Amino acid sequence: MLSDPRERATFRSAALAEGLLIEEARSPAEACLRLPRGGVDVVAADADLPEGIELLAGASPERLAVVSPERTADALARLRTEAIYLPRPLREADARAALERASRPATLRQTSAALEEARSRRTDEDEIVGASGAWREAVARVEEAAATGVTVLLTGESGTGKEVLARLLHRRSARRGRPFVTLHCAALSSNVLESELFGHERGAFTGAVRTREGRFEYASGGTLFLDEVADIPAAVQAKLLRVLEERLVTRVGSNTPIPVDVRVVAATHRPIEDLLRSGRFREDLAFRLRGVSIPLPPLRARRGDIPLLADHFLTRFARAAGRPSLRLAPEALDALLRYDWPGNVREMRHAIESLVVRARGNLIRASDLPEALFASPGGALPKEIVTVDDAERTLIARTLEACGGRRKEAARRLGVGERTLYRKIRTYGLPARRRRRAHPGR
Repeated sequence: MLSDPRERATFRSAALAEGLLIEEARSPAEACLRLPRGGVDVVAADADLPEGIELLAGASPERLAVVSPERTADALARLRTEAIYLPRPLREADARAALERASRPATLRQTSAALEEARSRRTDEDEIVGASGAWREAVARVEEAAATGVTVLLTGESGTGKEVLARLLHRRSARRGRPFVTLHCAALSSNVLESELFGHERGAFTGAVRTREGRFEYASGGTLFLDEVADIPAAVQAKLLRVLEERLVTRVGSNTPIPVDVRVVAATHRPIEDLLRSGRFREDLAFRLRGVSIPLPPLRARRGDIPLLADHFLTRFARAAGRPSLRLAPEALDALLRYDWPGNVREMRHAIESLVVRARGNLIRASDLPEALFASPGGALPKEIVTVDDAERTLIARTLEACGGRRKEAARRLGVGERTLYRKIRTYGLPARRRRRAHPGR
C-alpha cells in the first residue's frame, strides 16, 4: 500500500530478491480485506496515508508494518503494531533489510546469518593483527577453545578486541555455518534484558504486540556473544544460569520451555573477582561462564603492535575513502608509539580513520595528529620494533616459528595469500624453510 509507483517498484524488486511473494492493494480498504486470508508476513504502508496505516494496524495488530518515510513518535503512538521506518528516497537495499528483519522465516534467517558471516570475515580476520606474545597467546587460546563446546569468558579493558576474538572463535568452531548473535548487556533494565535474551509472548507486557523470539532462540545452533556480562542485573543472572545448565528457555509470559543449542561466549571489562567479593555477581554463574577464561592485553602493553595496526587501519580506511596510499612520517609514528591509548585498539581505529579524512597529502606528519595524542605520553619505545616494516617482519617471523616453518599454515594464520607471504619472506630475508619429504628406501 504505497502511493508512489517508484516506491512500489523498489519494494517489489526487494521482495523478489528476498524470495518473497507479493500482493498489491490499491487502497487501505482492499488491503484489509486481503489480510484475513492469512500468509501475509509484512505490510508495506505509506506514512502519507495515516488513516490507512491505522486501519491496517486495527485489522491485523500482530503484523509488522513497514512505513516509509519516518514519522514522529507521537503520530505512531496509537498504532498497535511495531513498525520499521524507512527514509525517502527509498532504496532497495533498505527495503531488503527491512523485509528480512520483518519476516525472518527460517530460510531468510539462515541467509542473513551467512551474509553477516561473509561481511564480517574479512574485517575481523584483518584485525587479528599483532606480533606481541600476549596477543598471539590470546589468539592461540581462542583457536584452541574453538574446537570444544566450552563456554568462554573474554576479559580485558574496553576496546581490546573482545568481540573480534569472539567472532574468530565462532568461525573456527563447528558452528561457523550458523548465526553469530551479539547482545550488549550494559544499561539494560531487568525486564528489557530478559525479553532480549529469552523472548516474550504477545500480551506479556504493555507494548508486546506480537510474539518475539529471544537471542537464545535466534542463535540456535550458533554462538551467542554476551558483551559486558558483568552488568546483568541479579534477577536475570539466576535465569541465565538456569538456561546454561538446562539448555531450555522460557519466553516472558509463557510456561512452555523451549530447547536451545547455543554456545555462549561472554565478555567483560570488569574483574570478575572484584564483583564476586562485592556480591554483585553470582559465583555459580561465574563458574559456568569461566569454562575457559582468556585475558586480552591492553594496547599499551603491546606497543610493538602499534606500527602494524596503524599500517592496517591506514590501508583499510584509505581504500574505503578512495584515497591513494597513506603513510606515517617517523615523528608521527613515534607519537603513536608513545601514547598510552586508554581506549585501546578501538580508540586507535577511530583516530586513524579521522586522520585519513583530514589528511591533505600522502604523508601524515606529527602536526596532523590531534593534541590528545600528546596529552598522556607513555613509556619508552619497544626496542625491537620501531617501524611498520619491523613490525611486519617480526609478526611474520614469529608466526613462521609458531607454525614450525609451514608457510601454508602461516599464511592462513596471517590472513594473507601464500604468494604474498613468499614475497614478504624474500623481502625481509627470512629463512625459507620447507618441510622435507620422506622418501622410502633413503
